[in-house]
Amino acid sequence: MKYADALGYIDGFARFSHPASLERIRSILSRLGDPQKSLRFFHVAGTNGKGSTAAYIASVLSFSGEKCGLFISPYVYEFTERIKIDGKNIGKRRLSWAVAKIKDLGVTPDDCTQFELITAAAMLCFKKEKCDTVVLETGLGGRFDATNVIEAPLCTVITSVSMDHMNVLGDTVEKIAAEKLGIIKPYGITVISGANKKSVLDMAEKKAAELHNRFIIASADDAADVKTGTDGVRFKYKGLELKTGMTGSFQLENAVTALEALFAVCPKLKEQAVINGIFGARLPCRFEVMSQSPAVIVDGAHNEGAMEALVHNLKTLYPEKKIYSVVAMCGDKDYVKVAAKIAAVSEAVFVTDAGNPRSLPTELLAKEARKYCKDITEYQSPRKAFRAAMRRVKKDKSGSAAVVCGSLYLPKAVFGRLGKFKY
Repeated sequence: MKYADALGYIDGFARFSHPASLERIRSILSRLGDPQKSLRFFHVAGTNGKGSTAAYIASVLSFSGEKCGLFISPYVYEFTERIKIDGKNIGKRRLSWAVAKIKDLGVTPDDCTQFELITAAAMLCFKKEKCDTVVLETGLGGRFDATNVIEAPLCTVITSVSMDHMNVLGDTVEKIAAEKLGIIKPYGITVISGANKKSVLDMAEKKAAELHNRFIIASADDAADVKTGTDGVRFKYKGLELKTGMTGSFQLENAVTALEALFAVCPKLKEQAVINGIFGARLPCRFEVMSQSPAVIVDGAHNEGAMEALVHNLKTLYPEKKIYSVVAMCGDKDYVKVAAKIAAVSEAVFVTDAGNPRSLPTELLAKEARKYCKDITEYQSPRKAFRAAMRRVKKDKSGSAAVVCGSLYLPKAVFGRLGKFKY
């Protein structure tokens, strides 16, 4: 099977076409020989920060000498970003091989969802590549997420839980948390970010106790000498002097959560492996500074919690700059609250299409943004929207920054498949 054919086959499957269940993924994996049963996992769930946290864990393990797989979603520029081994995207041939194996079983869109199909392909890849450990990020929720087919993870990790996917997971943080906590398994280790609401922390502690888990709250407050810059976060933690390679104050929380999970499972990690791993972890579009002069920041923030973090970082790292925002969102997100937060700190907002079939119509997003910012322009072309923002940035002699945000689908629509900054 060619790579293009593999992607075409995957695209033929719907995101949500079946009732919540783990039986479909179990059936497919069973027919494939249950590749997941030969692998060891760190299992990561949450609303925000789970991708970065998973990347930190995987990076440290790779620098420790383990062959480590990483499964994340969604991808930004290239589909193979979703399955990584030691920080590198899975090869197109390997992915195509795995998809062909599933297709040969006669699996059709009537049999499973797209994410279940991709999860099965990832398990095949990780087994074939003989990974020592795999860091598995949930796709949506946790309890009925396809990744929850694994039986006994080395560690369950819960990052920040906030409002997102309410139509599927529930209309309160507590209901959403209950779904996320569904990945906790008996007699394991549960690590949760201390940034969560007390009600969520209490729920997690109770669930962990019921399932006889060792329970750890990872607190960024335990870090010392924290300095956040446009090139990462420097901090001291448990005798280690560390620096993240990813930018944004929220990366401290993600890194500390990852560290607690790692220390709980691997207490004898070498110091240099931890230092190199935290610095070496990279994911695109998580407050990614693509250019310093002119300042261009790209962030996939698409829910209220993530946008609050983005706005906080803009105020902290670029306090004197005017912000020109290029924004697009998918229609299933809470665009009212997200638009309010970014528009309120923007000199101008360039509303555009997310480059995805689920993109929110520009007129709806623009209507909300106008309540908080007078200078709103609509563009159907994401690239034209970005070019318009950059013209304003270059014209503004007082100092300004362009911010591309609202959806992880938007950066590819703006910068192309290679993710190269041009203006």
